[in-house]
Amino acid sequence: PTVFTVAPWGHRILTPWLAAAVPFLPINVAFPMVTIGSFALACLLLFAFLRRRGHRPWAASLGVAAFALSPPVGELVAAPFLVEPLGCALLIALLLALEMGAGVVVLALVAVLGVLAKEALVLFLPVVYFASAKERRAHAARDAAFVLAASVATLLLLRLVWTPHIHTP
Repeated sequence: PTVFTVAPWGHRILTPWLAAAVPFLPINVAFPMVTIGSFALACLLLFAFLRRRGHRPWAASLGVAAFALSPPVGELVAAPFLVEPLGCALLIALLLALEMGAGVVVLALVAVLGVLAKEALVLFLPVVYFASAKERRAHAARDAAFVLAASVATLLLLRLVWTPHIHTP
């Protein structure tokens, strides 16, 4: 957006970038499409995560249905300009990447995209350490520090370089 109505929301830039990149559609049509597409992506990623965790297809489908019909997800669909389903999808992508044993670069990329979608994703990054610590304790702290450093650097770039004129409460 060209103006920020409330300071913290001015830092969520991934969804508007994606909406602006949708060809041949005005932004007021593309934005809800990106929102619904992000929600669908979150459902697909959740299904893959649940299957990876060992659940049978019917149980994973039931979990996705419970997620899709939950009140918070209803808010994602009801207010496409105020919430961030892409951040939700990227959080699930982070969990799936951890479950699949993805490398630190993939984890950092997902985390950085998550910060560009919604900066609160930084609060979930300690899970990188805890998910890795059970198998490879020696590298868990290093990997978590790398992912956290990439995310915090992105957050600081957004706040100090991209939007330095915005003063958050």
